[in-house]
Amino acid sequence: IELGESIFLNPLINQSTIDSFQWSPQEFILNPGELVAEVSPTMTTEFTLDIFFESCVETRAVTVEVLLPNTV
Repeated sequence: IELGESIFLNPLINQSTIDSFQWSPQEFILNPGELVAEVSPTMTTEFTLDIFFESCVETRAVTVEVLLPNTV
C-alpha cells in the first residue's frame, strides 16, 4: 500500500467457531477488537493473528508492504 493508505486483513475465519483472537502489533490497527482488521502502517510491517479455540492456538502472519512516495 502507499504511505497513508489502509487495507483490511481478513483471515477468513468464522468468528463463532473460535474462543478469542489477538492481532499484533496493535500500533497500526485501526479497529483492534475486530477479527477483520483495518491497518494503516507507516512502514512495512508483519501482522500476526493469534487464534484461540479450546486448548489450541493457531498463529497466522501477513506482511503489509508500505511504499514510500517517490521524491524524484
